[in-house]
Amino acid sequence: MSVSLPDFQSFRQWIDASSAFVKAWVRSPRRVGMVCPSGTLLARSMAAYVPRKGDGLVVELGAGTGTVTRQLLDVGVAPQRLLIIDQSPAMAALLRNRFPHLAVLEADAERLGDFLPPGRPVDCIVSSLPLLSLSERVRARIIRSMHDALDEGGLLIQYTYSWRRANPFLSDGFRCVGSRQVWHNVPPARIFRFRKEGRT
Repeated sequence: MSVSLPDFQSFRQWIDASSAFVKAWVRSPRRVGMVCPSGTLLARSMAAYVPRKGDGLVVELGAGTGTVTRQLLDVGVAPQRLLIIDQSPAMAALLRNRFPHLAVLEADAERLGDFLPPGRPVDCIVSSLPLLSLSERVRARIIRSMHDALDEGGLLIQYTYSWRRANPFLSDGFRCVGSRQVWHNVPPARIFRFRKEGRT
């Protein structure tokens, strides 16, 4: 099996990104989730589901070293539609260095609504947050903030390293519309897609 690694323009950039990722994991392992970034094939698979057209924002949560960010740009998501968020100061600095033309925020996903431009709809959220490693209370707050941020019918893309085929993120207000296993990632991951619906 081939191993998919994040793509960088230079070996030095890869070293800097890996160092920042490990430092962030040491400071907050539950918030970071894995000790290595997600691979390019996983990132490409996530980006493939993102709507290319429209004026609404595409928000990336837990952007880390920017592997998914790079793929979002490569599939044709307009830079002005992207809002990139990571709570780690080291990761946010790395992202600003890699993508100086993008809006990058150092922020907590639990307070997503506080950082969105007023009146700008959110079409899609692409999340690399390790939701299953977080406490149930924190996970619930993040899911609620994502639901509140999305426009009606908006898309949430979230992956997990869990082997379960069943949706592990069941929450009032979202409907699972599909999932896909990405075997060529270390470890293998499953991508879930959700549509926002009204809360009961």
